[in-house]
Amino acid sequence: MRNSFCFLLPILILILALSHKLAQAASSIPQLSFANNAIGTTGGDKFIEVMTGRLYDPEAVLSLCAHFVPNTLYVAAHRPVIQKIKWTVTSHDLVVNPPIATLETDKNDGASVIDLDAGYVASFEATNTQVAHDIVSVLYYMMTALYLSESQLQEPQPTGLLSGIGAYMQIVRNLEPSYWEPRGSGTFFDDGDGITGYFLEYCAGRTDQFVSKLINLMQKRPYDNNYFDELVFEDVFRLWDDYRLQYGTNKR
Repeated sequence: MRNSFCFLLPILILILALSHKLAQAASSIPQLSFANNAIGTTGGDKFIEVMTGRLYDPEAVLSLCAHFVPNTLYVAAHRPVIQKIKWTVTSHDLVVNPPIATLETDKNDGASVIDLDAGYVASFEATNTQVAHDIVSVLYYMMTALYLSESQLQEPQPTGLLSGIGAYMQIVRNLEPSYWEPRGSGTFFDDGDGITGYFLEYCAGRTDQFVSKLINLMQKRPYDNNYFDELVFEDVFRLWDDYRLQYGTNKR
């Protein structure tokens, strides 16, 4: 009997460990919901028109985004737990120059809300596929911003670097907006958005899980240029020069 127990003990430990990991994984999956609060407006109705079919069903798009973003960003970093995420479309016609999208907190249940401005959807002149592409692109950018805001990053962190991580996620999903400047553009890596996103893509090509490891450092201490020395083993100024040289925008 003792021998049988000794044989079963490692198996029981393995089962308990797997159960613990599954429980952790389950607890990290947020409750998701979508609501178009702008039905009857030009932007709200246009959203319904373009976000259809297997590729662009809003709930399916939200589910994929809510899984892909944290699973990519936190391979080598501490993953924040977000209980509820809502994606909404809202008309802000009474607001002057409203932002394309905002992060909010639902006062009723504490859910994190990614709110897309219906006016932006209405103003976007392109084919239905292009409009849907841009809507999904904005969602990935905002989902990244949401998770970064909950990541307990040590301040200060450059705003351009933070927005660049959002842009990097758009790049990984082939969701770059058409108005971005080409690779190699910009004055320095922390210009933000696409300029920084493309630079992070370059760094990711030199170090596995670069962006996730970068977030790990951001969780440990405020920003300093040594981040890049530690992750890519090269000075950030030299990295920027090498990156621009690769795309012909920096002549040595």
